[in-house]
Amino acid sequence: MNYYVKENQNFGISLSTKDDKGTNDKRNIGGEVPTMFLLISLIFIFHINRSNILGETTMEKGDGGEVDAQASTMATEQQQQQQPNSNSEETYLTTHHLSAPPSGLTQEEFDELKDLVAEFHIYKLTRGRCSSLLAQRVQAPSVAVWSIVRRFDQPQSYKHFIKSCTVSEGFTMKLGCTREVNVISGLPADTSTERLDIHDDERRVIGFSIIGGEHRLRNYRSVTSVHQLERDGQIWSVVLESYAVDVPPGNTEEDARLFADTVVRLNLQKLASVVEGMNRAGNR
Repeated sequence: MNYYVKENQNFGISLSTKDDKGTNDKRNIGGEVPTMFLLISLIFIFHINRSNILGETTMEKGDGGEVDAQASTMATEQQQQQQPNSNSEETYLTTHHLSAPPSGLTQEEFDELKDLVAEFHIYKLTRGRCSSLLAQRVQAPSVAVWSIVRRFDQPQSYKHFIKSCTVSEGFTMKLGCTREVNVISGLPADTSTERLDIHDDERRVIGFSIIGGEHRLRNYRSVTSVHQLERDGQIWSVVLESYAVDVPPGNTEEDARLFADTVVRLNLQKLASVVEGMNRAGNR
């Protein structure tokens, strides 16, 4: 299997695979994609398209900037008005998260976790939004995985692309608290203000929303849950992470999911690497 990265004028990236027979497959870019390959590709391509992508979320300064922004807004509104079935109040549940195992999980594992997916990872969406569910198997007990995931104030411990994270003086981890994330240079984002929405140490579930900053992920919500599985004397964990986000104007749902899925998948792969390394060190 060969992997290809193609430039996309809106998100800046399009990933596809091509098998030995030359058949394109854009659906499965699971955990086997080399982490460093994707990381370098994202940074390189986003650097090329940075001005184009950020231009849709920030108004240029100088003469004519306000007029250009208004013209862009009017064009977007006209495009939305021309589309059929544009009732944005219509909602639907993301029950497709229950239809098949996410990449990396067996059907047996998914069947064991399906009730938890229904409880924590189903969203009510309106038109113009999309969602996805990803999974990562970690060869470590869930308590070890949760010790990293639960730290809302330290996302950089396992998430790529984060340069720094700051919280208020005297920070306490409680619902409604916020963090300010600074993204590494070269990506189509600068900052992200994020709010803690869910934090359950007993059930090992955490969720947050992006409520501000300069970035591409508008109205982004995410839930991550950690689950321990045991079979034939073996113990391992499965991390489920889902999200819902607006589809930017001019993009398709496939574009939006491909971009967000890639970032989330890289983060989950790094989480597994970090926790498994800690687990090996602790067993010496």
